[in-house]
Amino acid sequence: MLTIDQAYDLFDDGEPVKAAEACRLILQADETSFPAHYLLGAILGDQGEFEASLACLRRAVSLRPDVTSARFNLASILVKAGHFTDALPEVSRLLLERPADIEVRLLKATCHAGLLQWDDALTETRSVLQEDGRSVDAQVVMAEALHALGRTSEALEAAQKALALDPASTEALKRRALLMTDMGRLKEAFADLGQWVNLSRDRAEPYFTRGAVLLNLKRFEEAVADFSRAIAIKPDYAEALSNRGVALGELERRDEALADFNLAISLKSDHAEAYTNRGAVLAALKRYDEAMADQNRAIELNSAYAEAFGNRGILLTQMERFDEAIENQNRAIALNPQYADAYFNRGAAFAIIERFEEAEADYDRVIAIDPQNAPAHWNKALGKLLAGDMAAGWPAYEWRFKTKDHKPHSIFSHPHLSSLEEARGKTVLVYWEQGLGDVIQFCRYIPLLAEAGARVLFAPQPKLRKLLSSLEGPSVMLVSPEDQTLRFDVQTPLLSLPYLFRTIVETIPSGAPYLFAEPARVDRWAKHIGGSGFRIGICWKGNPTYAGDARRSFSLLNFAALSQAPGVRLISLHKGEGEKDLSDLPSGMQVESLPADFDSGPDAFLDTAAIMQSLDLVITSDTSIAHLAGALGVPVWVALTRIPDFRWMMERPDCPWYPTMRLFRQKTEGDWPGVFKDIEAAVVERAT
Repeated sequence: MLTIDQAYDLFDDGEPVKAAEACRLILQADETSFPAHYLLGAILGDQGEFEASLACLRRAVSLRPDVTSARFNLASILVKAGHFTDALPEVSRLLLERPADIEVRLLKATCHAGLLQWDDALTETRSVLQEDGRSVDAQVVMAEALHALGRTSEALEAAQKALALDPASTEALKRRALLMTDMGRLKEAFADLGQWVNLSRDRAEPYFTRGAVLLNLKRFEEAVADFSRAIAIKPDYAEALSNRGVALGELERRDEALADFNLAISLKSDHAEAYTNRGAVLAALKRYDEAMADQNRAIELNSAYAEAFGNRGILLTQMERFDEAIENQNRAIALNPQYADAYFNRGAAFAIIERFEEAEADYDRVIAIDPQNAPAHWNKALGKLLAGDMAAGWPAYEWRFKTKDHKPHSIFSHPHLSSLEEARGKTVLVYWEQGLGDVIQFCRYIPLLAEAGARVLFAPQPKLRKLLSSLEGPSVMLVSPEDQTLRFDVQTPLLSLPYLFRTIVETIPSGAPYLFAEPARVDRWAKHIGGSGFRIGICWKGNPTYAGDARRSFSLLNFAALSQAPGVRLISLHKGEGEKDLSDLPSGMQVESLPADFDSGPDAFLDTAAIMQSLDLVITSDTSIAHLAGALGVPVWVALTRIPDFRWMMERPDCPWYPTMRLFRQKTEGDWPGVFKDIEAAVVERAT
């Protein structure tokens, strides 16, 4: 039978696996062997098997509480495993016995850092460094504490000192890399991370840390690759599985994300991060009850977990429980006053319930913490524009291309137009962005840009090109956005033109019509529509792929009472989406459909534009039909949700963008019946 001395000999000879097996055999014969528990715990700790190590060391300490080294090892592994709350009392007891022990004091500093007690961590590390100025570990903990306290330059200095003492210190490389990332010095950050990976190719943590940096930088595909490498090395790495799940969720690979979260939780049932991250993906899938259970579980596991309160706040916003959502964001902020996402999401909730000043204040707080936070600038821009403050709104609107939801459609690398003065005498490519309605609304600026002295190449969506052909003139040419042979000097996205023209409400170029239907089509459709009755073209649904479509669209049945008004003819302007609703009308409701060849070609809205010339009125949801009618100078009424898109602003019944437009607004969120009661009364007044 193997003896404990033989097990120690194996360990000393560099055979830890065989030494561990020897300890297990000894323990099978004598479960009370303190040396076997002690040695096996140390070996498992070195191998990163922290939970198994802790079980052995706890048993060793219970057998021999008088052995200080065993208690020190237990405290060390508790710290390595991230169990800082459990570790701190152990460390404090050790310090009563060994108050001058630098290693124990360094463990205490690390505990304070793990518990986010940064001032205490800083005090302890300074005390250690006063006695041992060459302690690499103390410099690393000091760098971490200073970094967390926002003292970046001092933190970098501490990390540099650690690397000067030990250029191969993986913890120092990690700390400096994280600092460089926050400072925007990404090339240097990834050099440090790469060096760490090269020094530790058989370890999972370097890949995990680089993946975490990539995740924070929103480089999700690369993050998935690094987390996958970490998991390949350590298949039971719950933290890596959870973080890979986050990256997969951002890539909308949600089934894979849920599988990662489920596995992480099965490996580590108290993993609060995995619960809150799984809850966020379940919320994206609208599985709200399950999502709420996960967020609640995360908070039960860690009542000081700011991100879990923040995620629960987001979920409550999605569930339209806004007061509770704001309270959860408040709790997240109380736990972490520098938590930018909590301010952002609280601001979004404030905006929905029309507490606009508080929303803007929260976006300003985000920007103070993270000046390059594009979504905060973008949301602030939308709030300013909604309030009619275009002088502040349009400059902030330029942040849109730095958000993930707005990608430029230009394939060219030419410089962008920075001012109208720069356009004079130049050839300017203006390329489309966003939806069909946006292009119809803002194409009014194309002739104005030509009048400012530019030769304009305008690249709209191909399906709009024929409709917009009336914009062409001596200094304007419609082109394909994919034509790589184009020659021009500078370029600009279409919706940057209001900013370049310094547009405010009083200077909106509101002349209409500025688009025109083809005369032959107008004649043909006039014969089809005829002149009888009060002819109203209607549209009730927009593009269903647009994130806000469910709020802005409404049921066709809202037109039921209007369809029965004397002399009123309702004519559907829908092509595609919405047409199916016409097949299931209630008794007594009549809506005329147009022939199958209506707008059946590759070009959008040519027949719709012609038909509108034979109508007395268009009534529509907030979609491209509204913009087309306004651009043609046709009388158009738009039914709007309580808080509409920014271009309609708040409260006013008219629209400064379109002189023939009238706006009918919900008085409370979701009150479409109230909107249509107002519309019905106005139609009766107009038709008689």
